[in-house]
This record gives sequence, C-alpha cells and structure tokens, in this order.
Amino acid sequence: MPSNVRRFPIGKGWVLGVFIFLAGLVFATPASCLEAGDRPRILFEFEARRMGFSVMVISLSVESTGPFHLLTVDFTSTGLIRPFFRVDNRFRSFVQKDGYTPKRYEKLIDQQGLFSKKLSYNDILTFDPETSTVRTERIETQAVKTESVPFGTFDPLSLLFKYMLDPGIILENMPGVHVYDGYHTRSLTPKVTEEKVQTLLWGKIDTVGFELSLLLTSLRNKEGKIKIWFTKDERRYPVRMWVTAPRIGEVFFELKGVRSR
Repeated sequence: MPSNVRRFPIGKGWVLGVFIFLAGLVFATPASCLEAGDRPRILFEFEARRMGFSVMVISLSVESTGPFHLLTVDFTSTGLIRPFFRVDNRFRSFVQKDGYTPKRYEKLIDQQGLFSKKLSYNDILTFDPETSTVRTERIETQAVKTESVPFGTFDPLSLLFKYMLDPGIILENMPGVHVYDGYHTRSLTPKVTEEKVQTLLWGKIDTVGFELSLLLTSLRNKEGKIKIWFTKDERRYPVRMWVTAPRIGEVFFELKGVRSR
C-alpha cells in the first residue's frame, strides 16, 4: 500500500489536475464472484475527501443483462469543489459472460471548470474478437474509425475489474495484457499484492491489490497509476481505490456503502 501520503491544499491546480486525471481514467464497476445470471444489481459508493471536505463521489455498479455483465461508473464532483469544477462523467462496459471479454464500451463525458474549457462528448467502442478490431464512434460528429488490436484486448473498465468478474482468473499469470481506450493500444503488466487494509465498513481485512500504470492522454501522455483493493474472499468486493499522477499527488477513495437491488 502506498505510504507517506502527502496532504495537498485545495487549489485550482490540484483541483483541475485531479478531475482531468479521473476523467481520463476509465474505471469499471464491480461485480461479485457469483454465477452468471444469479447476480442482483450491486452498487458500491466511494468518496474522496480533502481537508475534511468531500470533493468527489464514485458510484460503481454491476448487473446482469442478457449475455453480458454491465459495469457502470459515475464520477461526480461534490461539495466546495463543484462550483469551481463540475464533473458528471459516466463510463459503461458490456462484458461477455462467456469468456469475460468486452463487447461494448461507452464514455459519456460532461465537465467544465472555471480554469478549463468545457469537455463534452459521447464515444462508443465496439469490440469484435473475430476480426480483432475495435470500432470507435463519436456520437456528436458521427465520426467513425476502426482499428486493429491484439487478440484478447480489454477496455480499461473490464481490465480493472476482471478480478471481480472472472472466478477463474490467476492474476499472477497476466503479463503483457492489452488495453484499448479509443486512442491507443497499450501493453500493461498488472502488479498484484496481498495486504491487510483498514476499511470504513469492516475494519482491517485481507485484500488483493490490483495496480496498473497508465499513460493518460488527458495529461499529455504522462504516466499515472491506479490501484484497487478487493476483499480476499468469494465476494471480491472493491473496498478502496488510489490514483496518483505527476503534479496531482495521491488521492484515496474509501468505500462508504454497498447496496443490492
């Protein structure tokens, strides 16, 4: 687990950097390790705080819909930050129950701040494993492009939460996996750790940490990292998240609630 966490004052540079960083990420939403078709909709609620104030909330959900697991994540700026930087972003990934591979990935971006231009677009990525291609469509302009990708390529959400979805996964055997975000194909090697983590809901528990280094186009291809801790049991619930990037520092998101519908 990262140590020596720095505390940063809330300033326009930090605020803008954090939210651009998060908007460039593509979290996936969680799914518990139940049999396909038997999973209700599960909602996980996370919060990031600075100097005692809430600055952002993340809602992560998973549900079964036909042959797919539907992963959804909503990012919303809150509290004192929102008047200066409004963020209302949503990401969705349709992951096939047969093979746990992505079929469709959606990005709905809507954010604007006092110190940045408005960013608003809707991209839809369609994965075709038979031809090893991804079709990317921007809804506003109807621009379409198709690119070849290595076989077994993930979208960022389906990769980050594959540990939850796939009960047969052995994370240590995942070197050189590929991820496509609509811009670039990257080869990544996840870092996996086993740690005891202090949580708000269950105290100190055993977890499996899943960490990736990412090149973020929203930060001019500067490298950032994201880490998610999952419970080390059959549920594989996400309990904590951590992101870091140059000029931003470290930001933690703590799990505050879990609901089933």
